[in-house]
Amino acid sequence: MKKFSFALLFLTNFVLTSDAQDNWSQSLADPFLSQHDTLDYKLRISPFNVMIHGSSSYIVKEITDPLDTVRQLNWSKLLTKTKDKNGAFGQFSFSLLSTEFYYKNLVFNVGFSNRSEGYTSFDGPGVKFVIGGNAGLDAKSEIAPDIHYNSWYQLNVGAKKYFNSSFLGLNLKLVDGIEHFLFDGSYEVTADDIFNEIRIQRNVILQSTSLVRYNNLEDIDFQPNKPFTDDISFANIGLLFDLYGGTKVGQHVFNLAITDIGFINWNQGARTNEYESKGEVTYTGIDLSEALSNEFEFNLQDSLENIIGLQKTDTKSYRSNLLTKINARYQYNLTDDFSLGINNFFALDGTYGYFQVSMFANKSFADWIDLGLVYSFDRYTAANIGASAHINFKNIRLGLSTQNIISIFDPYGYKMSNIHIATQVKF
Repeated sequence: MKKFSFALLFLTNFVLTSDAQDNWSQSLADPFLSQHDTLDYKLRISPFNVMIHGSSSYIVKEITDPLDTVRQLNWSKLLTKTKDKNGAFGQFSFSLLSTEFYYKNLVFNVGFSNRSEGYTSFDGPGVKFVIGGNAGLDAKSEIAPDIHYNSWYQLNVGAKKYFNSSFLGLNLKLVDGIEHFLFDGSYEVTADDIFNEIRIQRNVILQSTSLVRYNNLEDIDFQPNKPFTDDISFANIGLLFDLYGGTKVGQHVFNLAITDIGFINWNQGARTNEYESKGEVTYTGIDLSEALSNEFEFNLQDSLENIIGLQKTDTKSYRSNLLTKINARYQYNLTDDFSLGINNFFALDGTYGYFQVSMFANKSFADWIDLGLVYSFDRYTAANIGASAHINFKNIRLGLSTQNIISIFDPYGYKMSNIHIATQVKF
């Protein structure tokens, strides 16, 4: 049961605390940066760039209790804070030694990075039923959590072409998948008038590579990898590509990027597993009242195992698609040293969508420093004030920005946490 607890705790912490773009497009995700390159370089190197973004309908502090150096999920608090619609979205990227080479209106780029993304969405009635038993059940309910998580290494190679005041670019990325988790489908629950008999129609697929091995609720192996600790083997190979471009018309600057179009094929022998739960089961209810205490670990009745009903399939490989990201940005250069605008970010697949809208203003106070302010709202929260600072030392540029400045000091205390650290050297 402890392994099951740690698994849920990790998924909760990941999607609530972890965003990123590739190095070439970080300026699109960072609304404080100038959008048009000065092209005053032959070679530009980014030793490292780190970007973390997480947003959730929950505030982590409100549904967890402190436990040593981590936080432990509190079922009672979770039940209290659960709404009709709930969810979370997160991304992380560590980009290492990205380079750009400029030659005759062409910019070639090569880079390597470690990335992760995850999201979940679920309805409140399902949570209330699982935690509260029959007391949280309507005559007909659907428990349909949607959970997706992927982490991978990627080697990106690309180029962009300048046409006077416009440019177009293409980026290709060879991917080595590290971890994958998917829970897709639903448990449709129907009860009679007096809730004496409850029928569950199951149609669920669970996939996992290098993350979860499931036998039953008391026998789950969960071994996540930290960034850059898993060997690069290309056992789980994938291919992604990005399209992006921009133009400047007078004082107006427009940019558009569509990224992470493609797939990862997961095929890692004994570490790639698929489970399914099909058919109908009838039972007389469950009682998880002990889960409402502050203790995360509790005894589950056999009926819960029957509800889940996961059985391992013969599948040895499968394919996953990542969220397609869209950045659409407008900037107005009021003066040479002051600009303002709006940045729209979307992350989409066939069943889930995340958005973030940022309105920003940026001011250059000297040749060596730029400062900015931003107001942003997204799918889960409407009040976030961010800031940025970018400092230049001759050919070296350092940047620090956030979409929610107070969350830097208390990342578990707000619905949105975001930080972006950038480095750049020009030759």
